[in-house]
Amino acid sequence: MAYAIRVRGRGPQPPEPASVWNRELPGALALAAGQPLLLLVLSVLRAVRHPDCADGGTFGVVLLLCVAPLLFPLLGLLHTALFALPVTAAARALGRRTRLPAPVLAVLLGAALAALYAAEGRRHGLPFGATWAWVAGLAVLPVAGALYARARDTGPARSLARGAAVTVGLLLVLLLFGAGLVIAG
Repeated sequence: MAYAIRVRGRGPQPPEPASVWNRELPGALALAAGQPLLLLVLSVLRAVRHPDCADGGTFGVVLLLCVAPLLFPLLGLLHTALFALPVTAAARALGRRTRLPAPVLAVLLGAALAALYAAEGRRHGLPFGATWAWVAGLAVLPVAGALYARARDTGPARSLARGAAVTVGLLLVLLLFGAGLVIAG
């Protein structure tokens, strides 16, 4: 309340938090929900390229195809809520107080949050470096999608459509790459 009184008449006020989340969430969610599909394609490419390393089998693929339409959006929402949105919110808040731009702050904060999650994984027996790399790597697309939606001031539908378009584009690149690997033998 005191903030609203202090800045009254001095230019535009900061946007309401609900509108900020409304803009950033759909793009980050579309990219986070598409990442398991990209990882699935990468694992299939690995299995095609190295048949001796193939794990899973037909039952695993059928189960994944049945569960994926429900599971991937839920995993994307969980990842977005636990990583992408806190990083972008903290980057936005720190960006107002420092001279660093939000993308630089998001990289630094994302690395720090990934280290925090990796430290928790270390407590449970996971290797720190590999866990940090996976958590930080899986955060790149959703955080970039949220920052892009905020920078371009896009609406929820446009943000969701652009996030889905990026995911589909990456999927097509992976499929073309995989087709090239299969043809090359």
